[in-house]
Order: sequence, then structure tokens, then C-alpha cells
Amino acid sequence: RSYSNLASHHVTTVDAMDVLQLADEDELLNPFRNTPMKLFVTSREEVASLSAGSEWRPPLLLSRKQKEINSQLGTVLLLGRSGTGKTKYLADRMVSDACASAPRGEQFGQLFVSRTVGVCELVKFLYKDGEGSSRSNRVDFFTLERFITQMEDTVRLKRMPSSRTFPKKQRVDFSYFRDQLFPQIKSKDNTMDPLVVWTQIRSFIKGSIEAVLLGRPLHLKEYLDLEAFGKERCRLPKDLRRKAYEIYSKYEAEMRRRQMWDDADRVMDILARCNMKQLQPLSGCI
Repeated sequence: RSYSNLASHHVTTVDAMDVLQLADEDELLNPFRNTPMKLFVTSREEVASLSAGSEWRPPLLLSRKQKEINSQLGTVLLLGRSGTGKTKYLADRMVSDACASAPRGEQFGQLFVSRTVGVCELVKFLYKDGEGSSRSNRVDFFTLERFITQMEDTVRLKRMPSSRTFPKKQRVDFSYFRDQLFPQIKSKDNTMDPLVVWTQIRSFIKGSIEAVLLGRPLHLKEYLDLEAFGKERCRLPKDLRRKAYEIYSKYEAEMRRRQMWDDADRVMDILARCNMKQLQPLSGCI
């Protein structure tokens, strides 16, 4: 249907062939997944390479907005649901940054971190396929667990001791939170879903950049601040945020009682032990 709608307006005839002409803002949707369809740039002469079993792959066709993002300097926060091309974009951006630094002879390092091994391996493949590895001085692909563990080893070697320990058997993940903790700490009216509360804790109360810069979880007043956490960033309304924060307070008390910890506690502990002024800046994509 997506093709048919566009075809009625954008099909023209070239050399006795129907050709679909797309404007920069046009998107073709995959009818089976309702996600943007990947389009590639190639010429007629190069099509034979695709059918000959060659490893050559044409570049991805980027929309005008995607091109603007790819050329934007500085930190870029990219948000999108699954299947919208975030991973492919990150790999392309890493290749572009590596290629841009090579002629200037810069010492350029890149780091990619994801929660899963599969995504790490995919970006590593796309990066090498895009010839980024031949341009970058150093590039690392880490799972989040491996990255955090390496950071812990680094601060330990630099004699930055911690007052806490983090045994794996005492770690709280979402499954434990949902099944073991949430039934005991949920609100009486039972209006909050455990995944919603978990997201608020991980993404805002304990895991936001504001919490990192403060070196502690957000207070209720800070969490309710609509200037910092407006509807474009945190879509939970104020009344539900209050309920989420009440559950969070019970969650922290229950974790202390059981001597447990979550990933945010572990990361905050590492950051507290680091002398940030001595850390070398890392250029690249995370």
C-alpha cells in the first residue's frame, strides 16, 4: 500500500521502464513490519555485482533528515523504536567520523557499547564493511557488562578502592524487580505497571545524565521538574511520576534491607571513584 500510494504520484517512465521517483522526505514502509524499508544507492552497471555473489554492498540511501544528522557535529542523541535504522545509522556515523579524521592525521578512538552481543557483532560487521577499521586508530566494541567490568578493573588498578561490593547473586535485574520486589512495594491502587516504574528508575531517577552529574539519584522535586523532564523526554504525567517515585523509595529501602544492588548503583560507584579531570576524552560513538 505504501508503494501504491507513492506510485500514483511519483512514477514516471524512463527508457520504457516505470521508475519510482522519491523526494527527500518520502519513506517506503515495509508492509510486513511497518518499519522504514532500507533503500540502497547503485547504478545499473553495478547491479551485476550483486547477482554475482560479490561481497560488495551498495551504500544506504539516506533521507534529507538522516543526512543532516549524519553531518551534525558534537553529541547526537538518536531515539527511535525498533526497526527504524538506529544501528545502521550509528555504524555509518562511526565510519564517517573515522574517514573524516584520517586526512587530518588525528589520533582518533571510537567506542561502541550495547547491551547485547548480537548488536555488537552487527555493528562491528557493518563498520568493517564500511572500511571504518582501516581509518580509525582504535575502535572497540563492548557489551555493557564488559565495558563496566573493564572500568572497574581500571579504577582498581589505579588504587581507587570502593566501600561497596557487588556480588552477582545480589544483583537486581528487571525480572527480579517484577517478580520479587514489585508485588511488595507497588501502589495500593495498582495503577502502575512494573515496566513503567523500572523505566522511570533506570532512565530518569537513577540513570539520567542529571543524576550522574549530581552523583546521586534525583530528589522528587528534581524528578518532577518539567523543564528538565518535559513531555518530549519523559511522557509520564506528574501525578503518575509521584506514584513512581513513591514506589522507587520503597524499592531503595527494600534493596538496602536485602543488601542488593542494581546496575545504576554499580555505575555510580565507578564514577565516584574516578578522578574525572584525569580521564582522557574519547571521540566517537557510544
